[in-house]
Amino acid sequence: MKEQIAAIVARLDAFAKRGDSAPILDDSAVEEALATLQAAQDDAADAEDTFRVLQAVAWLFWYRVLATPDQDRRADLQFAISLFRAVAAIDPDRVPEQLRPLLGGSVVSAETRNSADLEDRLTQETTRVEAGDLGRLDEVIRLLEQLADLVPADDPDHGRHLANLAMSLRMRFDRDADAADLDRAITVGRTAGMVAAPRERMGALSQLSVAYYMRFELTGDAGDLDEAIGASSAALLLSPDGTGRTGDLTNLSLALRKRSEIGGNPTDVEGAVVFGRKAVERTGPRDPALTSRLLNLGLALTGRYRQSGDRDERDEVVRIAQQLAERGAPIRTQAVLQSGLVGALAARDQVDDPAVLDDLVDASRRLAVMLRDDPMAGGYAHASLSIAVRYRFDRTGDREDIEEAVGASRAAAATAGLDIIADRLFDLGGVLFRRFESFGNPADLDESITVTRAALRGSSAVGQTDPTYANNLSVLLSNRYEHFNESTDLDEAVAAARLAAPGGTGFLDTLARVLLLRYDRAGDRTDLDDAIETARAGIDATPADAPERGMPLANLAVMLRKRFEADGRPADLTDAVGVARSAVDAPVERPMDRQITLAALANALMSRYRHDGDLQALGEAVEMYRAQRGMVAADHPNLGTIESNLAIALLERFRSLGEAGDRQEAADCFRTAVTTASTPLPVRLSAAGRWAYAAASEDLAAEETGQAYGLLAGLLPLLAWRGSGRTDVEWRLARWEDVPGDAAAAAIAGGRAATAVEWLEQSRAVRWSQRLETRGELAALRAADPARADRLIAVRTELDRLSIASELGQGRPAEPDLVVPVLQNL
Repeated sequence: MKEQIAAIVARLDAFAKRGDSAPILDDSAVEEALATLQAAQDDAADAEDTFRVLQAVAWLFWYRVLATPDQDRRADLQFAISLFRAVAAIDPDRVPEQLRPLLGGSVVSAETRNSADLEDRLTQETTRVEAGDLGRLDEVIRLLEQLADLVPADDPDHGRHLANLAMSLRMRFDRDADAADLDRAITVGRTAGMVAAPRERMGALSQLSVAYYMRFELTGDAGDLDEAIGASSAALLLSPDGTGRTGDLTNLSLALRKRSEIGGNPTDVEGAVVFGRKAVERTGPRDPALTSRLLNLGLALTGRYRQSGDRDERDEVVRIAQQLAERGAPIRTQAVLQSGLVGALAARDQVDDPAVLDDLVDASRRLAVMLRDDPMAGGYAHASLSIAVRYRFDRTGDREDIEEAVGASRAAAATAGLDIIADRLFDLGGVLFRRFESFGNPADLDESITVTRAALRGSSAVGQTDPTYANNLSVLLSNRYEHFNESTDLDEAVAAARLAAPGGTGFLDTLARVLLLRYDRAGDRTDLDDAIETARAGIDATPADAPERGMPLANLAVMLRKRFEADGRPADLTDAVGVARSAVDAPVERPMDRQITLAALANALMSRYRHDGDLQALGEAVEMYRAQRGMVAADHPNLGTIESNLAIALLERFRSLGEAGDRQEAADCFRTAVTTASTPLPVRLSAAGRWAYAAASEDLAAEETGQAYGLLAGLLPLLAWRGSGRTDVEWRLARWEDVPGDAAAAAIAGGRAATAVEWLEQSRAVRWSQRLETRGELAALRAADPARADRLIAVRTELDRLSIASELGQGRPAEPDLVVPVLQNL
C-alpha cells in the first residue's frame, strides 16, 4: 500500500513543484488512483494508510482541474469534492482553501434538493413495483443509479441507494434472466457492503449473499458459493445480538449444505444443520416460509446422517417429512426430501426392518403416482423409487425389484432438466450395471456405458467434469473388457480413470486396477509400476478403519505378486503376502468384496509355494479358495475363476503329497469352471486348457483328456464372433494356437481319429468362416444394393453378439422383445 501511495505522491509533486502536468493528466494516473482507493477498501488497510490514500487521490483529481482551466473538468471536480468531504471529517486543514466554502454550503444544498426530488419519484415507482408492476423496475433502477451518482460517497444514504440498486438489479435478473444484471448486482452489492452505514450494511450483505448463490446456481462456480457463505456470515455478525436474522440463517444454512454436497466437508454439514435448525425454531407455525425452512433442515440432516449414520438424525428426518405432509406441503417438496432420505438410508445400509423398507418403497410409489402430471417433481419421486427398490433388491434378490428400479430410473432421466440430467443418467447407468452384475445380459452393460458416457459429457459441457462419472465409466469399460477383451475398451478405461484420479483418493484404486489390466494384456512394465505407485498413494491417503480400504489392499497385493512373477524379487512376494493379509483383516464396503480379498491372499500364498515349496502356504491357499467358493452363488460370474484356482492348488498338493481326494476334487473343479454358463469366456478357456494339460500329463484320469480338449475346442469359435475387430480376434486366437494340434493328438491317442479331424477342421475354420464372404447370396445382394447389404451385416453382427452372450451365460437367449428394437434401430 505504501508503494502505491508513494507513486501517486510522485505525480502530485511533479505538478506542484515543477509545474509538469503530464503525470497527473495521463489516463494511467486515474487508473492507478482508483485501483489504490479500491485496494484500501478491499484490504481493510489501517486508518492512517486509508486517510493518506483519500488525501492523495483527492489532490490528484483537484490538480487535474487546476491544470486544465480551459477544459470541462466537472466530473473530476465532483469526485475530488466527495473525497475531500471525507478528508475534512478527519482533518479540515488538509482540504484546499478554494474548496472549503463548497464543502460548507451551496454545493451540498443543491445536491440535497436534487436528491429529494429523485427520492420522491423513487418512492412512487417502488410502490408500483411492490404492487406487482415489474415493468417499472427499469425506472427504479435508473433513479437509483442517479441517486448513487449524486449523493456523496460519505453520505449515509449513499450505501443505502447502492444496496437498493443491487437488489433491484437482482429482481430484474429474475424477470429477464439477463446474466449481466446479476453480475452487476454483485458488483454494486460488494460496494454497498463496504460503504453502507452499519444499519444498512447487514441488509446489503444479506442481499449480496443471495445474488452470489443465484450466480452459483447459474454457472456452478464454487467460488461464488464461497462468497455467498462469507457474505451471509458477515451479515450474521453485524446483527444486534450476533445471532442474525432468520432469513440470513436460512441463506447461510442453504449455502453450507450445498457446499457440503459438493465437497463433503463435515464442518459445512454441521453448520448447515445448526443454522437451519435456528431458522426453523425462529419461524412461526403459520409463516409460509416454514415449509421451505423445514425442507432445508431435513436435507441438511440427511447429509449429516450420510456421514455419521446416527439413527437419531435419521428419525428426525422422518419426523420432518411427516411434519411437511401434515402442513400440506407441496407434493414436489415432499418428493425432494423423500428422495434424499431414501438415498441416505441406502448409502448407510441401515434399514434393518423389512417392513420399514417396504414402507419406503410404497411411499416412493405413492409420490410417483401423485406427481405423474408434474414432470420435474415426478422425476424426484422416480429417482427415490429407483433407489428404494434397488436397495430392496440388494437385500432380497427379487428380480421384479431390479426391473422396477430400471424403469423408475429411466422415468427420472426422461423428465430431468439440464441442471440434473447428468446425475439422472449416471444413476441409470448404475442401476443397469447392477442388473448386469446379477443377470449377465451384456445389453445392460453396453447401455450403462452409453448413458454414463452421456452423463460425463453433460457434466463437462457446463465446466464441472464430475470425477465420479469418469471413475464409474472406467469401471464399466474395464468390466466389458474382461468379458469381451476389446482393446479399445481398455484404453478408454485408462483414459477415464486418469481423468477421475485427481478428484479424490478413492479414484486412485480404479486407475491402478485398469493399468494392471493393460499390463496383463500388453506386458508394458511401465503400466505395472504406475499401477503399484498409484495404489500405494491411494492406500496411504485412506484411514486405517475406512470401509473402502480392503479392496485397494487386495488389488495392491495382486500387483506386487505379478511384479514378483515378472522379476523374481523376493521382497515383492513378501510384500504381496503381507498386504494381502492386511486386506483380509481390513473392513470392506460390501460383503461380496470379502471373497476378493481372500482370493488375493490365496494367490499370493500360491506364489510363495511355487517360489520356495512352502507346503503350509499351499494348504492355507486351498482353504482360502474353499472359503471364497462358499461365499458366491452357483451362477456367480466369479465362480469359474475360483473353481479353476482351487483346482490348480489341489493339483499342486496332489503332486507333492499324492492324496487321491485332491486329484478328484481338482477334476471336478475344472469341470465346473469350464461348464458354468456365467463364467467369462477367457476364464473358461484358461480352465479348459489347464484341465486338458493336466489330463494329458496324467495328473488326472485318462478319460478326462478327451472331455477337456473337446470343451476347449468347442470354445475357440467364440473368440471370433463377428462383432469383434480383426486385431482383437487375431490377438485372442494367437494365445491358443497350440490347442488344435494338442487336442487332435489327444484324440488320436484315445483312438478317435475322426474326432481329431473334426477338431482340426473346426479350429481351422474359425477365422475363415468370417473371411469367406465373397460368394453366394450376400455377394449378390452387395452388388445390387450395397446399403442394404451393409444393414444386413450389421443385423447379423448384432444377433451374433446376442447369441455369443447366451453361449457365455451372460444373458438369456436372444428374445423377440430384446432383438426387435435392435433391428428397428439398425
